[in-house]
Amino acid sequence: MATTNYSFNLPTVGGDDDVWGDLLNANWSALDTQLFEGVIGADTTGSAATLTTPRTLTVGDTGKPFDGSADVTWSVAEIGALASDGSIALTGDLDADGNNIVNLGDPFLLKPLAEPFPVWDHIPGAATPDNSGTAKFIRLTAGQSGVGGYNEGLLTDEQVSGSAPLVEADAEIAVGPMAGQRVPLINTETSFIRPGTSSGTLQFDQMQRITGVFGSDGGGGAIWGGNSLASISSGALIAGASGANRGSAGSGATAFVTLDSASSPDARASDTTSGETRSKNRQATYYMRVV
Repeated sequence: MATTNYSFNLPTVGGDDDVWGDLLNANWSALDTQLFEGVIGADTTGSAATLTTPRTLTVGDTGKPFDGSADVTWSVAEIGALASDGSIALTGDLDADGNNIVNLGDPFLLKPLAEPFPVWDHIPGAATPDNSGTAKFIRLTAGQSGVGGYNEGLLTDEQVSGSAPLVEADAEIAVGPMAGQRVPLINTETSFIRPGTSSGTLQFDQMQRITGVFGSDGGGGAIWGGNSLASISSGALIAGASGANRGSAGSGATAFVTLDSASSPDARASDTTSGETRSKNRQATYYMRVV
């Protein structure tokens, strides 16, 4: 008789006592061989044992058969890891739960919703957001939501009021998760974005207050006696064209003082009549993703 799995000899119950030693020695020898060879029937020449049944080893997304007879290696591409220089080539669409959400060839599709971003679209060949796919972008400019316009079907109920530079413009988003919300059309307003705690709040331009102080000659005169306006004026205070010396109170000609912020130190007065106080700037067209 023998065991089921490893065929170890079993002594016969009540049999000859002399056979026990032989059977036991044979079983130990068989067990020693099986353990050495991994119980898998490899060669016994002292080399590494091979698997009777090859197994599949998977690293990353790539599985390869292994039976112990040879080394198995994987390339960086097979593993799906970054190359030694840190680069990785991506093509096609990024898929999430069966939905193609990002075409890796279009960088604008990496933009989150509601993020205004500038594009210098005046430069020939400049890339602009494409609305031919499922993702949708709006140009933050009034007058482009009609038929054939960039914002057709994406914006509705445009509102533009005021005159330059005090223009206000906004519209209602017509599609996507933000449908029904109003968005400022900052290209039309020519308003810039600044950090703050009240997102979306509009502020018109404002100039810092400039003040001046006049002296008195003690007798009711507006200016120190004997001093010309030109000799005491500085900063934003300058002598007017009709200025003249004034002696004691009540004597002499009337003098004038003119306030002109263009005379302030380092002032850069505009020669335009736009009525706008602004810093040096360069315009760009702003877009925003809505779907």
